[in-house]
Amino acid sequence: MSNYDLENLCDDVKTILTTNLNTKIAEINSLKNDSTTLATIHSSSYIFQSMNGNQANMNPFVFYNIANIEDNAGVYSQSASKIDIAVAILVEDQGIDINISTRMLRYLRCLEEIFRENFDSITQGIKLTIKSLAPIEITLLNSTFNHRAVGVMITVDMS
Repeated sequence: MSNYDLENLCDDVKTILTTNLNTKIAEINSLKNDSTTLATIHSSSYIFQSMNGNQANMNPFVFYNIANIEDNAGVYSQSASKIDIAVAILVEDQGIDINISTRMLRYLRCLEEIFRENFDSITQGIKLTIKSLAPIEITLLNSTFNHRAVGVMITVDMS
């Protein structure tokens, strides 16, 4: 585990997303079996850390980033860090979807479940907590539409 670092963590987050999210979306769509279906996430719609000025022309898309790094005081290799990784699904809101709030809660459920079900299989021995983030409305600077976002905050203890 000593070689496991922040880069590995970010790679693992993306692996969990790209491997499991669309399967979980299909599962929730099947479970609910109603007209409020969730769109899957295209393989090129996972954005890490920065949009780099790109247009937000993907709908929906996943944005994940390193939200915080808290270094604990320690001695060299005995130092520990707590790292927060924010993961959000953003959906275009043109104001015509009367079920968008329900849709966003279902996306939130997908995120919660894929990280709870899959994180241990990739990162043995890493301590983590998953906190749900409240749904919000967002105006992106590089889009003509408003967006809705839901997400989770994954806090990892790298000690």
